[in-house]
Amino acid sequence: MEPDGTNPVNLTNNAARDGEASATRDGRHIAFSSGRDGNTEIYVMNADGTGTTRLTNDPAEDSEPQWTPDGNTIVFFSDRTGTSQLFTMRADGSNVTQLTHGAGPNWEPTVSVDGRRVAFSTERHGPGTISEIYVINIDGTGETRLTNTTTWNLEPSWPGR
Repeated sequence: MEPDGTNPVNLTNNAARDGEASATRDGRHIAFSSGRDGNTEIYVMNADGTGTTRLTNDPAEDSEPQWTPDGNTIVFFSDRTGTSQLFTMRADGSNVTQLTHGAGPNWEPTVSVDGRRVAFSTERHGPGTISEIYVINIDGTGETRLTNTTTWNLEPSWPGR
């Protein structure tokens, strides 16, 4: 749709849930999660809705894709290790690499404007505990806890994103 909310266009049209869309900075591609093949996977399509391609194919849920600013990498969460962890992959779905390794669940990744870090929510301090915000370098190093409160801390974002 236009920035003012006019002219909405349905880019996906199937009975499955499609959501969690993330556009590349240049606006040419959209990554999103969908259950259209019977399991939640990550897909990419052109901004006009054409050229839809499934990038992941794992029995576990793959969801919440986020592009790096250069459009070369997608960060997402997956349950493929038994608990929600963050992963990266190339824009074509190759080179899937686990980013977080600690207790989880870890979800809601958001990539910094410079593409060097990822902020995320986690309940790693025990099931049912308060969610906290962490940040990690895009290569999986330098994980740092940012919040330590008695309230829920969710959906981190970066200035300029």
